[in-house]
Amino acid sequence: MLTEFQVKNYKSLRDLRLEPGRVTVLTGDNGAGKTNILEAFAFAGAALGDKLDHEFLASRGIRTTEPRFMRSAFAVDDDTKIDIRLAQGPERVGFHVETAPTRRGFWKTVLGERGIRSPKETLLLDSFRTAFRSVIQGDDERVSEEELAEFVDARLAQIFLRDNFDPLKSFLIYSPENDALRSFAQEGQILPLGIRGEGLFQLLKQLAADPARLAELRDNLRLVDWFEDLQISTDLAPYERTLRIRDRWLAAPEGSPLETFDQRSANEGFLFLLFYFALVISPDTPRLFAIDNLDASLDPRLCTELMRRLVALAARYGKQILITTHNPAILAGLDLHDPDQRLYTVHRDGKGHTRAERVLAAPLPGEERQSELSEVFRRVLLEGPSQGS
Repeated sequence: MLTEFQVKNYKSLRDLRLEPGRVTVLTGDNGAGKTNILEAFAFAGAALGDKLDHEFLASRGIRTTEPRFMRSAFAVDDDTKIDIRLAQGPERVGFHVETAPTRRGFWKTVLGERGIRSPKETLLLDSFRTAFRSVIQGDDERVSEEELAEFVDARLAQIFLRDNFDPLKSFLIYSPENDALRSFAQEGQILPLGIRGEGLFQLLKQLAADPARLAELRDNLRLVDWFEDLQISTDLAPYERTLRIRDRWLAAPEGSPLETFDQRSANEGFLFLLFYFALVISPDTPRLFAIDNLDASLDPRLCTELMRRLVALAARYGKQILITTHNPAILAGLDLHDPDQRLYTVHRDGKGHTRAERVLAAPLPGEERQSELSEVFRRVLLEGPSQGS
């Protein structure tokens, strides 16, 4: 699980550091830089995978533009590289991304530093150096130990970075749209689930083949009081994309056309819940991802309970999630006494730099329960960030 993330010179992020938990919520004013933070994670993952073309970045949820607009406008002339440092357990890495001199408008990744290496990596490093030395170092041409170490270490670092930070390479920013969820449009560029909801039906068909996960999906959808059942047929024709949804209050004889309805007749809030729960429960979606504006189309009660359930599902299925929101009802679903649950307020300081301040649980003396919604809302949104942040 990613435990530390630092980025410099990305859009409004002059120098920002987060320690994400299993579920991390970012809240703050419009334009404070919440989405920029999510984009920085996606940009770092693309850099690790050496896939920094605009098409790839856009499909991950990044608002792409010319490189000069993606670098921080606060950077001085000699400090225009996008610098990134990551930690995942004992493994640490630092690198920067700069404009490629031979490909206008694209980027290249430059590895800067490594943290501690595992015993396996150290053993491989020594073996690779010996092997390379025997091949390329003859009597007529000698390579210095420094050159050999730099060459081998760089190649080995690429191998281990791809392995150790693989979840970040698959990072996506999900922002589902009603039309995509209702129409079950064809799959998008990203499989199995696109950032707007493309491919949801195929993902649901895959879940239908796993009775335990399908039962989990149905159980969580009963958060909606009218919902009774969801049927996903696995023998439909390739062009058919239809769910059968049963309303427990819909009185209709069994077998009647009114017994069930499809996703086109479902309300918007239900479709968003269907998307979120399927996203977390599925074994085929990324292990590390973001949801931008989780509260969209949901009432306060659903927001609070959805947050609680996403936390539980993320732990059960090994997911790590970043979430942005403007709704205090989302905050009420967090338990800040749990170190796996993190809350950051995001704001712009006096110089316009985006800052993120972690909110820690601070119960009153003798109080063990979580603060009520009104208290969380007052502390986090009305009082604003503490002075000196």
